[in-house]
Amino acid sequence: MSAMANPWRRPSFARPLGLAVRTLVLASLTAGCPPRADGQARDTPAIEGRACSRPSECRLVWTTDDVCGCCGSPRRGHAEALSGAAAQRRMDVACPACACPTDPTLFATCHARRCEVVDLETSALTACTRDDECVATPGSCGPAPLLVPLLRGREPALASALGCVPLPVSAEGAVVACERGHCRLRTTTSPDDPLP
Repeated sequence: MSAMANPWRRPSFARPLGLAVRTLVLASLTAGCPPRADGQARDTPAIEGRACSRPSECRLVWTTDDVCGCCGSPRRGHAEALSGAAAQRRMDVACPACACPTDPTLFATCHARRCEVVDLETSALTACTRDDECVATPGSCGPAPLLVPLLRGREPALASALGCVPLPVSAEGAVVACERGHCRLRTTTSPDDPLP
């Protein structure tokens, strides 16, 4: 007596058909995504208005719910990083003629082809456990020179991550302390003489 055929067994002709369907689905998902010339994995796709290739292409601007920020300077919690025409449109808004200092701990940088905000009060660039781990790093990061508090040994990030130009001047007199797990500048110079 012959064995009864298993009604749940997939017919043999369905196996190559299933493989073909999976191949077509995979091809459709990867279409239009050519491999990078250097052979590395592709970066996260850039978002419109935030596409970039280097930090200098990104601008720190206010969010749409806080137009002009503080006299044209983005405020903590209301800042975003944009590039190109998107950044320019935000900056073209006529803001009140008033004076408000720029927050020296907020930066715009380019990461994985996307403009992002760097907050030095929460960034790994300033993470510390002791005061002697922190250093004030002079740099040109916009309209005026700044003393940027960084974790000692992370000074190269001033240019690579923050897009600043390191300045060959002394930061003598600046006091940097480790507070709440991050390096913070405790003594700043006068706005008329930003660096010693």
